[in-house]
Amino acid sequence: MFIAKASPWQNGINERFNGTMERELFGHEVYHSILEVQFVVDAWTEKYNTMRAHRSLGGQTPAAYAKMLKEATKYDQGGGSR
Repeated sequence: MFIAKASPWQNGINERFNGTMERELFGHEVYHSILEVQFVVDAWTEKYNTMRAHRSLGGQTPAAYAKMLKEATKYDQGGGSR
């Protein structure tokens, strides 16, 4: 879908992620090299996507939510006896 230039309200999920990243990583640190920034961003992204609890997931981490969905799907496919 096309998002008009200078229209952040059309892409709220991305704007939320960018704002969170900016506040948590770039608002209070001075980085001395691109390699340092890459390392910090990679570590933060890994934590954000696996270990950090998200309100949109009911306070669960993405890893826990994915596990719950996988288990629910396993039971919904009729693998058990009736």
